[in-house]
Amino acid sequence: MDIEAHSLAVKTKGGLTSLGGFILCLATAVVFIMPVLRLLWTSLLSNGRFSPEAYRDILAKPATWKAAGNSLYIGLASTLGAMALGLGLSWLVAYTDIRFTKAIWFLAFLPYILPSYSIALAWRLFCSPNGAVAVLVSRFPGAPAMPSMYSYGGIIFVHIVSAFSPVFLLMSAALRRVPQDMEWAARAAGLKGLSIFWRVNVPLIAPSFISAAFLTFLSVIDNFGIPAILGIPAGIQVLPTYIYEQIAGLGASVFSRAAVLSLLLIAMSFLGFAAQKLLLRKPWELEAVRPEKTVRVSLGKARTPLSGLIVFLLLFLSIIPVFSMTGTALKKAMGLPFRAGNITLNNFAFVLLSNAKSRRAMVNSLGLAAFTAAVCMVMGTALAVGLAKRKSRWPAIIEAMIQIPYSIPGIVLSLCMILFWLQPLPGVFPGVYGTVKILFIVYLTRFLVVQSKASFSAIAGFDPGLEDAVRSSGCSFLWGWVRIILPLLLPGIISGAVMVFIGVLTELTLSSLLWSAGAETIGTTILNFEQAGTLKYSSALSSVVCILVILLFVLSRLPGRDNP
Repeated sequence: MDIEAHSLAVKTKGGLTSLGGFILCLATAVVFIMPVLRLLWTSLLSNGRFSPEAYRDILAKPATWKAAGNSLYIGLASTLGAMALGLGLSWLVAYTDIRFTKAIWFLAFLPYILPSYSIALAWRLFCSPNGAVAVLVSRFPGAPAMPSMYSYGGIIFVHIVSAFSPVFLLMSAALRRVPQDMEWAARAAGLKGLSIFWRVNVPLIAPSFISAAFLTFLSVIDNFGIPAILGIPAGIQVLPTYIYEQIAGLGASVFSRAAVLSLLLIAMSFLGFAAQKLLLRKPWELEAVRPEKTVRVSLGKARTPLSGLIVFLLLFLSIIPVFSMTGTALKKAMGLPFRAGNITLNNFAFVLLSNAKSRRAMVNSLGLAAFTAAVCMVMGTALAVGLAKRKSRWPAIIEAMIQIPYSIPGIVLSLCMILFWLQPLPGVFPGVYGTVKILFIVYLTRFLVVQSKASFSAIAGFDPGLEDAVRSSGCSFLWGWVRIILPLLLPGIISGAVMVFIGVLTELTLSSLLWSAGAETIGTTILNFEQAGTLKYSSALSSVVCILVILLFVLSRLPGRDNP
């Protein structure tokens, strides 16, 4: 009888677990998948009726293909530049005895965490006719005029500055995983110099190189802030800004036309993904190799001057323009020289204290960042535990679903949320559109996978034997996790939460279509200041954000001082 009761209890528990997993998967599908399906359906509607008219209208316009061509051109050119800069810098750090490596890591990582629209604004001011570069160059006789940042070249340059950091991080790790004994064997076989790198290193780092190039290309064609600040004033349209202007223009079938453009942007992303898969058909084993940090190339007498040059280059790319932007915010008016009599804090006081919109944007962004990071930390860690335990198929299904919103362009996800949450079901109007609630929903769908990956990495490196030891000591499962196991995992989990917090705080692409009066964010407020011509206010608010992000990053690195 006891055996039968135990068997019934096990079956009941398994049934409840399966039912609970199914309900969680269903809820995840509603929040993460249904908005994307609604986008597909909307593209096939015209004035409420099923019709391919939106496709005919959008695909027949020369402006559509001009924007698509611009996206492709800027994406490819920026990817090439970012790959060249990131690979060259990663080779120096990974293989040579270059000095100041901690400073190089920090400066190279900064563009990754700073908002891309702040970088665009900083360089726009830095290279303006009254900017620091123009003033310096004008002191030399016969100096040429500064090229305008409102151009294809300006947009591509800022994209390179903003996008080379992930390339540097990925390629540094890949280069260090190339076994040094393979290089010794090649040298013993008669190969020298670049021949060794080309014949040994390149085949092994090629998968990481291709992945980094693909991720860089996606980040560039997805970016809204840089082309919005530097491209719209010059009439240079890319697909994200073209979608934005379609929505802002209103009119009949506006959502259908924007949906078609969004599908075109998704198609461009999927073509890049297909190219990556095609190039990475062969398996590789480099992931299993332990990173080697030994010096492979000595710089000799060039070590100190080259190290100083690299640090100056990174300062010039990532820090000096931000300082110049802050200097602009400290001046009483644009164009005035930076002197004691022209310095004021009024611009900062205006955006932080006097202006209701910017003050509300700060509160909204900080509150949304903290709340989203907290929710993602709980949900993402719970999902990571389920994935690590491998006792059910449901966590893997949920993880696959939450990756979809992260893999599509941000402007497209924003449109998906508008279309779905205006009316999720016939006759159901939840009233979240136009409020901070829809901003939270889109941030959650976008960044949950970031936290789950960070938490899973922390759990994957955890010795499962410790959990058995805790259980054998007589502690309950919950008590053992809270008092012993969780504190060991906390640094990795918190690092993921910090990245979610920074991502939400500095976000612009997702918010560009979803903000409204009362639901402003820092990114949209800076863009509005810039488009209104009040650069001193956009500079002040952008400087505050950059300083806050740098402080958060530095503080998050204090518990673990080792560089990646």
